[in-house]
Amino acid sequence: DVVNNAVITLYEENLVKGMLKQNSEGKYFLNQKPVSGKTYHIIAESAGFKSLKASTTVPEKPAIQYTRDTTSIIDKPNVPIFDLKIQLFDKQGNNFYWLYNTYIVGGIKYGGNCKEINAPYVDNFNRYIDSDSQYGFYHFLQIRMTDEGYDGQVLEFTIPDNIVYLDYKAQHFLSADEHYDKYIKTTLIKRMSENDDLPFYEPVQIYTNIENGYGIFGSCAITTIKL
Repeated sequence: DVVNNAVITLYEENLVKGMLKQNSEGKYFLNQKPVSGKTYHIIAESAGFKSLKASTTVPEKPAIQYTRDTTSIIDKPNVPIFDLKIQLFDKQGNNFYWLYNTYIVGGIKYGGNCKEINAPYVDNFNRYIDSDSQYGFYHFLQIRMTDEGYDGQVLEFTIPDNIVYLDYKAQHFLSADEHYDKYIKTTLIKRMSENDDLPFYEPVQIYTNIENGYGIFGSCAITTIKL
């Protein structure tokens, strides 16, 4: 049900950052930019409902260095094929990374899978075996990486066979807080169970961190490479 006239307060650490203003039916907005490393709390109150509460700590942007190594050229129209060699400088503590692409063709924006990578940091929860793929497998939509066992180290890997003949294409490295990470992962698991078209499958509970309610209050920081 749509709830209007709610009082929604955002805190940065223990200080009030601002009050969200209603800009349409049941939708509220606050024009503030979060700061990496800061913890934010949100409280939503409305007559007849329990107060909703949640918190998130904004991650740092992934620190990336990369090189492009051209492996071949498509003669027409002379488009290079290249490997993108990545160094991701992991920070101390638990970190959760998601890789994905966006691109523009004919003025229309699209989002899609990251090219497959073969590295020990990659989570295989959304991996499908495919003998026709370069590494014998592919991942459903985004690629998830963690620093488990490699905390504070340089995560090195290659994104192979990139071809750029579009108006615009970008490779994104998203660092998610623990809540947004769990939300993305459970959402993909849910979609996989539906796409597999199985007659029976275990119900999937989409992750929520809202006290007294449902939904997600999370955060992320993104580093982008224009290809």
